[in-house]
Amino acid sequence: MLDAAQRAALRSRAVAHRGRHGDLPEHALSSLARLPAWITMVEIDVRLSRDGVPVLMHDKTVDRITDGRGAVVDHSVAELEALTLLPDARVARLEAYLEACRARGLEEVWLHVKVRREEALTATLATVRSVGLQDRCVLLFRSGARALRAHALARDLRIGLLATSRENLAERVALARFGVVALLATPGGDERYLSERGVVAAARAAGVRVGASVLRGASAHQAALEDGCDFVVSDSLHLLEAKADADALR
Repeated sequence: MLDAAQRAALRSRAVAHRGRHGDLPEHALSSLARLPAWITMVEIDVRLSRDGVPVLMHDKTVDRITDGRGAVVDHSVAELEALTLLPDARVARLEAYLEACRARGLEEVWLHVKVRREEALTATLATVRSVGLQDRCVLLFRSGARALRAHALARDLRIGLLATSRENLAERVALARFGVVALLATPGGDERYLSERGVVAAARAAGVRVGASVLRGASAHQAALEDGCDFVVSDSLHLLEAKADADALR
């Protein structure tokens, strides 16, 4: 288990995965409102509705987390908003979620643009700019090629790369040095993180902002702290809560 000092140190680095994943509906405005007060960063996934509106959804389909069926892209935004996010919430438009993040005073909102089509990126950028959160938003991708394309379109936003490993670290550090990307995250999961711990030390030595994604267990969170991760994308915020905090959220 993490001790009080470790929990306190990790709180300032914690990024809430999918807004709040696990104990409450992911990507929901109601779940955002119930985040601990010490959370300053969230990670969310963006897809497009049939009519081109950016909405928050991790999967290609709505089947897993709503009472509906079918691909996200086959539903209009009105149809998506009519679905119930299990157990009892609604699908959120990116615009509404960003407005709520600003009202809450979050310092960073990480946007994983899940759709490869360029219209998804341009629609996401238009939404971020319309809300005026360019200085707080980070675009996330898994490939250097997509990061380069986004950099050409979005010099006013920061870009991060997921799934950074020993195999691709050198090229990604180069992208950071050229100002294309602002942060690097390790492959998701405790086991992958623990097997790639050297990536963090190497990236930090090169002066790049780097951290862990997505962690669940106490031992992996502790390892990330020991490694000096600049951030930890966490699926287990309860591990970082003092008992009084956890009781207040029940």
